[in-house]
Amino acid sequence: MQLPRLQVAYRNGLGGLIYVEEFPHLFTQQFHFNSQTGMMHHINPNFHSFIQIDKNCELKKATPAILMTQNVYKGFCSARPNAIEITQGWFNLVDIDIPEYSDKIYGGDVIYTAFRDN
Repeated sequence: MQLPRLQVAYRNGLGGLIYVEEFPHLFTQQFHFNSQTGMMHHINPNFHSFIQIDKNCELKKATPAILMTQNVYKGFCSARPNAIEITQGWFNLVDIDIPEYSDKIYGGDVIYTAFRDN
């Protein structure tokens, strides 16, 4: 996937330029309106220029907040087969490598608004 990025140039103390890649939405937050001049100014006085570049980025699905080994998941299913986490399918197999563990891993993200006994 290609994401827009900016290559931003800042003056260094030796008369040269330093180039930094920034996301456009973060870059634009660095400008402020000066009511005396009626212009937008970059907050860094060393700002020089920028160009937009498209950069290939590899996106991958985030790791779930809760991970369980297959044995723990099976034990949970046995102990609480009617739990909402199980009946609603909140945990699924995830493709993740964990050192020194080769069995299946289940993951999910559960947010409780109140604790209750199911």
